[in-house]
Amino acid sequence: MISKENLPAVLYSAALASMAWSRAAHCAISILAVICFLATSENRFKQFSIPFFNYFLFLLGFIGIAFALSPDASAAAYDLKGVWPLLHLAFAPIIFTKSNQSLFLKIFLSIAGLAAIYSVLQYFGIITHKSENGAYVTFSETWAFVDCMTYAVPVCFYLTIKNRGKQKLLLFTLCAIFMASLWINQQRGNFFSAVCCLGIVLLLNDIISLKVKYLCITAVMAFGIVGTQFSDSEIGNVSQILEKPSEVLGPVRFMQYDIAYKAFMLSPYIGHGLGSYHTFQENDTEYSEDLKRLTPQGKKTRIHSMPLQILVSTGLLGLVIVFGFFLKLLLPLFRQLRTNNMVAVIGISACAIHFLTSMTDSTSITSVRLAAFTITIGFVYGNILSPNSRQQRS
Repeated sequence: MISKENLPAVLYSAALASMAWSRAAHCAISILAVICFLATSENRFKQFSIPFFNYFLFLLGFIGIAFALSPDASAAAYDLKGVWPLLHLAFAPIIFTKSNQSLFLKIFLSIAGLAAIYSVLQYFGIITHKSENGAYVTFSETWAFVDCMTYAVPVCFYLTIKNRGKQKLLLFTLCAIFMASLWINQQRGNFFSAVCCLGIVLLLNDIISLKVKYLCITAVMAFGIVGTQFSDSEIGNVSQILEKPSEVLGPVRFMQYDIAYKAFMLSPYIGHGLGSYHTFQENDTEYSEDLKRLTPQGKKTRIHSMPLQILVSTGLLGLVIVFGFFLKLLLPLFRQLRTNNMVAVIGISACAIHFLTSMTDSTSITSVRLAAFTITIGFVYGNILSPNSRQQRS
């Protein structure tokens, strides 16, 4: 029986895992989790203080000012409509402070695992392949699906190392299915982020010996290399990035990066305002005609790189503030490696996933992808703040 204290955390767990099945479900389920929490919280906000909360409020204030100063309010609003999952950082840590850690892990891995199996069965033709754009996913959007798989990999892999016997074999098999699902869907950023997370978990866990760590990391590197040796695949093309950067990145990214760089150089310190990038793309004499055929137009236009999106919109000032908040989330986790190793490693892996996928996409302003990151970070900090964690340290 799920207690009323655990119910909001259970709903949050389901919200994260639901991304593998439905793009929109996480929104409804997470809102329900917050409503349940507020109805049963019993002043828990006063009992726990979120370490990054002041900087979080500063970031929200900066976003509000940037929106107010934007030259195009409708385009700025479109840019910001996907950042609402930042609010998870105000609720999720408090919700997870008194939750059952193992319950979160079981719910998340079970629901996400079923989606991964569904994906693999489609690939082998056992289940009818009906997904759009050739992707082997469930009823969810491709990005939502692969992000859920990516965040599941470090969680599942850590538990594989931690457990023994039949549980280890089961978790290893599940982790392999997650990786297989990522590979067959050929989303390069997510696949390589997952490979990096395997290395992070091996390097930072406090369970296996140093010698075994080095051997396993070597095996992971070999796995990553093997994964890029299929030249007819999107992932395989990455091996040619130094020889043919425009072909590997794709024409859209290559053209957008050039436009964004030119726009940034015109106002490097404070940028041109939220929602301003589309005007530069539309007015670019070299690439505008080609990009009309390849990308959405008007305010829907976004750069396939979050750092460049920030630089064009808010300049170096905005990049420093956003990156500073990211470091505010990341750096304390390294201090938790001795006392809360598992949640610290999961948190560091989540930061790595969000950072790496942001390099080649606008992850932080895509609601479902930002939600995967903020809910995971909420789980991590909730466990760090929990009374059970403190008792273990003492």
